[in-house]
Amino acid sequence: MDNFDVYEWNKKRYLNEGKEELESIKKDLEDKNPHLNFRINRDEIRVSSPTNNQQDLADFGGKIHNKGFGQYKGFHDDKEGRGEIVRIIRK
Repeated sequence: MDNFDVYEWNKKRYLNEGKEELESIKKDLEDKNPHLNFRINRDEIRVSSPTNNQQDLADFGGKIHNKGFGQYKGFHDDKEGRGEIVRIIRK
C-alpha cells in the first residue's frame, strides 16, 4: 500500500497553480522594464536591479505598491540596511 501524502500533494498543487500566472506577469513586467530583473521564487516575483540602483527599485516599487496583478499584488518597502524590497506577492 502506497503512503499518499496529502500535505505534499496540496503544497505542489498550490505552488503550481499560480505558476502560469506568475510567468505571464513576469514576462509582461520584463518587457516593460528591461532595466530591472524579475525572478520567480516559489509563489512570488522578486524584483532587483542588475546595477543595484536603489532609485530604480524605489521608483518601480512606488508605481506597483498595492497594484493588482490578478491573484497577486505589488509590494514595496524600504528596509534600513537592506535597501529597497520590491515583490509581487499573492493577495
